[in-house]
Order: sequence, then C-alpha cells, then structure tokens
Amino acid sequence: MPHLPASLFSPLPTSPSWVPLPGQVLALGGLRDASGSLMLPGDSFEEALSRKTVRLQGVSQREGQTVPHMGGSQTLLDANVLVAQRRVIAVLQSYGERPGSRTQGLLEAAIKDMRQALGLSLHHALQQARRLERQLGTAEAIVASGGKIGMMCYPGTELWVPVLYGMEIPDPEGSGLMVPILGMETDGNSGDATPLSGSMEDADGKGLVPISIGAQAIDPLTGEPGPVIGAQTDPSAGVVVPIVQVLEALPRGVRDPGLLDTLEKELRAREQYWHGQEQEEMRLAERLGQLSHELLSIPGQDARQRLRRPGQRWSPAACRRRRGEPEP
Repeated sequence: MPHLPASLFSPLPTSPSWVPLPGQVLALGGLRDASGSLMLPGDSFEEALSRKTVRLQGVSQREGQTVPHMGGSQTLLDANVLVAQRRVIAVLQSYGERPGSRTQGLLEAAIKDMRQALGLSLHHALQQARRLERQLGTAEAIVASGGKIGMMCYPGTELWVPVLYGMEIPDPEGSGLMVPILGMETDGNSGDATPLSGSMEDADGKGLVPISIGAQAIDPLTGEPGPVIGAQTDPSAGVVVPIVQVLEALPRGVRDPGLLDTLEKELRAREQYWHGQEQEEMRLAERLGQLSHELLSIPGQDARQRLRRPGQRWSPAACRRRRGEPEP
C-alpha cells in the first residue's frame, strides 16, 4: 500500500482543487497554525499580502503548497455590504446629534450606496444558487444513469459496453494512443451514436496527443493556442477535432460568435417571457375592469349574485334585463 500524506486524513477544512493535467480533483486540508493546532473555518490568520488578520474561509494550492484564503467574490461583496451598513449607522448617529439638510443628503447617499452593495451581493448569491442547482441536477442525472452517456461497441471487439465520460478507448484514427471519450454524437443520416474521442497535434509541436479537457491546442480558426473545452466532428473531414477556448486571444473589439449566439438566444427567451407576462397582466386588468363595471352598473342586487362564472356569456336581452332597460 503506498504511503499517504497525513494531511489526507486531517479534519476540516478541506477544499476541492482542480489539477489542470491530468484533470484530477484533490482534497486539500491539514493546515496548522504557529502552535501546531489544526486550523478550522473561522479561525484567524494573517493574510500574506495585506498583513491583516482575517478569518479562514478555505484553502487553495499555490506552487504545490496548501495556503489559506479569506474567501472569494461573495465574501468581498458581503464585506462591502457591512462597510456600507456601518456608514449608514454612523450617518444616522450624526443626524441624531445634528439634524439638518446637509446631514439628510449624506444619509440619503449612504442608504443608496448600501442598497447598491446589498443588490450586488444578493445578485451574486442568486447566481451561485442557480449554478449549484444546475450542478445538483447534473449530479442527480449521473446518479440515476450511473454516469452512462450511451452504448458503444468497444473497438476491436463485438462487445457492447456502456459509455462513460472520460473513459479511454483506442484512438479511432489509428494513432495507437488511448484517448478519453468527451461525449456522444448522433449521425444525422444513420441515427447511430458514436463517441467523441480522438487525437490532435500538440500545441508545442511535440506530436500527436489525446484530445482531453484542459490540454493546450491550436484553434483552427484563429491559429491561437488555448485550452480544450470539448470535442466535435468536422463534417468535411469526418474526424473528431477539439473545441478550443480562445476568448483571451480574440482581437480587441471582436466578439466570440458562440458566446454572442448564446446571449442572443437568452435575450430572445427573456423578451418572449416578459411579453407573455405583460399580455397576461393586460388581460387580467381588462377582466377586472369589466367585473367592476358590472358590479357598479346594476343597483339593488347583491354583488355576489352579479358575478358571472368564468366563460359564461349573456345574451343582449339578458344584459338589458339585468340593467333594468325596457325591451325594444
């Protein structure tokens, strides 16, 4: 049995850390303070850059060392909310001692800043909650299916096996490499599903390497290097090619076409939703106005008796009788 580090068996805090190559997730923990005691979330430590005493929120890996940190974006936004709230309290105390128009203006400005800081914090929290919901849905789907994304005949055999994301198979292009499966694609003509896996030229020109998430590759459109974020089939050549993220390599002012298309789809979906909501509100307001007019236009009757059932229609003669008008 190989020797395992003691930090692996240490109690909290533990934080997941992603290793770019080969893409493994490691559990980090086992931090100790100057006295040798294990550090837990909420313990105080001295931040290396600011030299200020802060609270431990998690750990990360830097140059092979496990180091503490005081949190991410949400922690910063929450700190901004606390600062804005303290400023409002200070202005309120000053206003209680010396009320006046100048203090009133300072109070309104402080409240405005506090609302803005609180809005940013809540917006980020909602985004994080939505992201966690998507991750939970993905995890539940994996639990339900066992991680299976399809079935395939294993290369070189007649055995059908379940396809798992990241499962390695011999390179279909015949390079002799074992390449991971990055997805399944259905042929539009035959309807057969084939795994998305293959090899590519190394970004440094060192020969063929497997197409894997996070590996560096040359984008065929821009010619710039970037990390692999997926795979797709080139319809002209019929081979699997990597999808490279090169947002940082785009010239200034040039938008990423895939990202722009996604944003346009989301914008159209939002516009359709709010248009439907507006139409529904207008319909309900019109219906409410009709009911109010009917209740007020016929005196001498109980209002509950004048309400019509949804979808009920009255003939013109019935309407005249309810209004007390003579027959023509």
